[in-house]
Amino acid sequence: GNQVLKEYNLVVCGNGEAQELVSKHNPNTVVLPQVGIDTVHFQARPVKRDTSVAYVGRATQEKGVDKLLIAWPTARVLAWQDYLQLPWWYSMCAVVVNYSQDVPQWREQAMPYTSMEAICCGAFSIVSDAGSIPYWHTKFAGENPGSEIVSQGSIVELKQTIEAWLKHPEPREKAVKLGREWVEEHLSSHRIAKRLVDALQKM
Repeated sequence: GNQVLKEYNLVVCGNGEAQELVSKHNPNTVVLPQVGIDTVHFQARPVKRDTSVAYVGRATQEKGVDKLLIAWPTARVLAWQDYLQLPWWYSMCAVVVNYSQDVPQWREQAMPYTSMEAICCGAFSIVSDAGSIPYWHTKFAGENPGSEIVSQGSIVELKQTIEAWLKHPEPREKAVKLGREWVEEHLSSHRIAKRLVDALQKM
């Protein structure tokens, strides 16, 4: 496997940890998500933001839904939705929580698309520090102002963080606006495509 890595002109890595491992065998690496965020599709829809806290996605153990419901029992669990409907769901929410958990059989390795999509639709995003989530929210291009990372081991911290952002709508809305601008600048489909082209041209 290591010998094969040395033969590639460019290795596209899904997160910083992967890049660190691959770089030991091939320095020609770049970190990029599989695809960027379609910021034209993911933008706020003209609906009432009447859901305080929600989770959107697969309701499985590793996604931490059970822990979210302990921290915030009234959180809505919106099972995985059709791609075309997702912006409407996000636009109903003030805060979207993605409290992923590292478990023996699974770790979050890809960019946390749900949180980035939610931010683009006007919802503040609270995420855990599981897997590669911190990389995409803080290290890839600096801190995303539309989100906050909490420890996956502290339901109390999760509850307090939700409370803090719900209590202050004006700072929350400002943070989300800046967060959307951050996604547009660093993780939009156009930006990711350009970064890939730039990396290929340097080969």
